[in-house]
Amino acid sequence: MIVESGTGEDADSARAAAYWNLLERISGDLGYDAVGMYYRELLSSDAITELNASVTDTYRVPEHGSVRYYAMMEIPSETYYQGAAAEHTVAIERSGSISAYMDAASECYLRNEDTAALVNTLRALDLSFDGASASSGYTSSEILSEAMRYLGNIRISVSGNGRDDIPEVRLRRAKGIFYPPVVNASVLVTYPMVAGDGSITSSSITMMTDRDGSAEFIRTNPYMIREGEIRFSIAVPGDLLASVLSKAPDGFMDDFMDLLEETSALCSYSYPERISSASCAIGIAAYGSDGIQIGSDPVYAAFSDYLKSAGAEGYVIVPVIGDSDEEALLYLRRMVPSMEHYIIFRAGIVDSRSGAGVSYVRTEGHLSIYDASSDEPLSVHNPSAAEGGSDAAEAGEASLARCGAGAAGMLLSVL
Repeated sequence: MIVESGTGEDADSARAAAYWNLLERISGDLGYDAVGMYYRELLSSDAITELNASVTDTYRVPEHGSVRYYAMMEIPSETYYQGAAAEHTVAIERSGSISAYMDAASECYLRNEDTAALVNTLRALDLSFDGASASSGYTSSEILSEAMRYLGNIRISVSGNGRDDIPEVRLRRAKGIFYPPVVNASVLVTYPMVAGDGSITSSSITMMTDRDGSAEFIRTNPYMIREGEIRFSIAVPGDLLASVLSKAPDGFMDDFMDLLEETSALCSYSYPERISSASCAIGIAAYGSDGIQIGSDPVYAAFSDYLKSAGAEGYVIVPVIGDSDEEALLYLRRMVPSMEHYIIFRAGIVDSRSGAGVSYVRTEGHLSIYDASSDEPLSVHNPSAAEGGSDAAEAGEASLARCGAGAAGMLLSVL
């Protein structure tokens, strides 16, 4: 049986103070922050389910213009001390793990490894949401403040224009003697690329800075589009950040997430054309589900419109005839001679299904790029698409068009 009191302007505020004081008192025996764990439950239900505790008697008296509220709480001694021992052990272990992460963060910071310090701090923050820590441990708010301090002291800059120069990102501290470089820093690089269906999406890689706090971005993804914008930001493990956000109270992480978004740098780029539009001809052919060549208007229109919308104009694009790449290439060379490069795109319907008044058609394509002096393709790409319609004809036309746009998108990534 434990009795405590609290004072307030009215009975409700006095009761709240009394319950707070009750929990503060038992925190010493339990060895963890009972206020943080049980205050809301006790205030709303006059009980603590986990400890089998309940407020069994209360009374209040006026006191110099305020109210003093007395509350008596009963806790079965066996439950109380067993729970106290178990929770105390867990709280001490959790507090030790949090302290270890915070110490590791400090050591990383001394080595100018600020992003590693940030990640260790976030790991401590993640643990702090799992339950109470020993009374001498860090609070979640204190840990978040440290994470904000590490993150807020990082500055990202980019040199190189993405044309003749390779973009180079550099991380330095905003404060400190000579603004020291942030070494071994994890940098997230996000850039636009062409998806399998020809749409523009984003992809990312993680780089690490050297002892000068710098790292070069070298294009390795063949589907990265030729012109666009690269974003450099701090790389935080996605599973860790997701875990922290799922456990944190509403709004608790808002300032941190805003700062994480702001701590970035953008770089516009434009790689030179590998194949000049002035010396390249493109041949397009379409085929039905029986393999017989059909009119290529849907494919031709979608392919041409996609290139035009992307600013890739000047290519000679013509329908071609042929049951194979070799035949279509021969036809294209005769139609448009004296080019340095030839591109053949053949799209055909491979499957169709109907049901419930809707038809679906799947199309597969074959995009081959040739040098004028060779019959062996420089590169081959295979877009595909599936579309629906009111009947097979409508679905087939939509599927062919979608495949044509996808092929044009893939072509942009290699031109």
